[in-house]
Amino acid sequence: KLAAIEGTPNATKEEKDAAKQAAQDAATKADQAIDAATDNAGVTKAQTEGTAAVEAVNPTVAVKDAAKAEVAKKLEEKLAAIEGTPNATKEEKDAAKQAAQDAATKADQAIDAATDNAGVTKAQTEGTAAVEAVNPTVAVKDAAKAEVAKKLEEKLAAIDARTDLTDDEKKAAKEAAKDAADKAKAAIDAATDDAEVDKAKEAGTGAVEAINPEAKAKPEAKEAIDDVLKAKESAIDARTDLTDDEKKAAKEAAKDAADKAKAAIDAATDDAALDKAKEAGTGEIAKVNPVAKEAAKKAVADELAKKAAEIDGRNDLTDEEKVKAKEEAQAKAKEATDAIDAQPSNAETPEKAAEAQTAVDGAKDKGVADVKAVSPEVVKRNTGANIVTPVAQDQTVKPANKSKDSEGVKAPSATSVKDPSDLTDAEKAKVAEEVKQSNPTATDVKVGKDGTTTVSFPDGSTAVIPADKAVVKAKDSEGVQDPSTTAVKDPSNLADADKAKAASNASQTVSAQANARKA
Repeated sequence: KLAAIEGTPNATKEEKDAAKQAAQDAATKADQAIDAATDNAGVTKAQTEGTAAVEAVNPTVAVKDAAKAEVAKKLEEKLAAIEGTPNATKEEKDAAKQAAQDAATKADQAIDAATDNAGVTKAQTEGTAAVEAVNPTVAVKDAAKAEVAKKLEEKLAAIDARTDLTDDEKKAAKEAAKDAADKAKAAIDAATDDAEVDKAKEAGTGAVEAINPEAKAKPEAKEAIDDVLKAKESAIDARTDLTDDEKKAAKEAAKDAADKAKAAIDAATDDAALDKAKEAGTGEIAKVNPVAKEAAKKAVADELAKKAAEIDGRNDLTDEEKVKAKEEAQAKAKEATDAIDAQPSNAETPEKAAEAQTAVDGAKDKGVADVKAVSPEVVKRNTGANIVTPVAQDQTVKPANKSKDSEGVKAPSATSVKDPSDLTDAEKAKVAEEVKQSNPTATDVKVGKDGTTTVSFPDGSTAVIPADKAVVKAKDSEGVQDPSTTAVKDPSNLADADKAKAASNASQTVSAQANARKA
């Protein structure tokens, strides 16, 4: 029996010792009964009862089972706690449950291996502690949300770096990106396994990345600048009175104003600053109003060259007289050129440009007339009678022949002409008519290209009427015409582009009239 007790499975030393002591007690009691028997029958009875009592002794195996039950209870509690772990995926929960089960199994094995109660207690304590220590590693959802957060941070930085967006456009885009990120995080939290987490993460980062706001305010403002610039360039190109260099300089000035306006628009952070930059830009472009000066100076220079050639061709003048006459013509030309140069090459408003242009044209006309009027007087000549002396333009009328009829020549009413240097046939006829009305006895009237008029009388004498007494340049305002009508959206509130177009039409009409007068 003692050997059987020692080999009892799962019995602790204490349980075996107790059983052995019970078997020993039964054997001792049997021996005492045998000793007390008085006959063989009594001895046999005591022996039989004693061996049966010894055989009936078995260890009470309970310590290890109780310990395992405690471990199993702890495992059950842990599995329930793992299942309720917030934000853990199925895979994370399953992994934690397996770890808890492994800890419980290990504890049971340690309990089984214990030889005494103390060893069982130690294995139970360590096993339940190991099971309790198991918790799911909640990382998949956090990692997924971290990816979404990173994508959102990148998107917000990209939006902030967009110089083509206003603050309002940036704000709306950022709110849209944040909303997409929040929805992605909610979907990740609602996912039950790794696959659903990955799906929610990919959808979320894709939604955030897809936020690419369209810039509207700044491109529209730049387009308005381009429209105004285009209208201004068209107006400049339509100016027939400007040289290519003058057109180029004016268009470069307009483009420079447009470029600065666009830079200011890019730098604008809100709608108010953007509108201010746009208005300032269109205003600066509108200030480009070139004044045609080169053609005017060329007209004076051409007249001076003509006059110099005319003087050089005069055989009745000495070299000294020619030099003096050319110097006089050069002085008149310089005076005109200086007056032209004194006017601005550009004016801030069309009205000021027109005013400056009028001054330029007036200086040109005066300069041409003054140069043309240079007529050197022959001092050293005495070739006989009947000599015609050139009439200076500061004289009223000086007879070319000292005869009686020519002495009474009268100046006519001055005839208005488009170009005093190049009269049309109709203008010559008008001048001749005026001269005949002033001198009814005249037998012949010849009107030169520049208006200088030679009058013949019945006695054969002639008189020369200077050009400035016979003709006068017509004012530019005479016969002015309205420009072609410009179509606009709101006649009571013209846009900058509409204003520029109207100015262009008016400029073209004025240029056309100027060309017609020159023709």
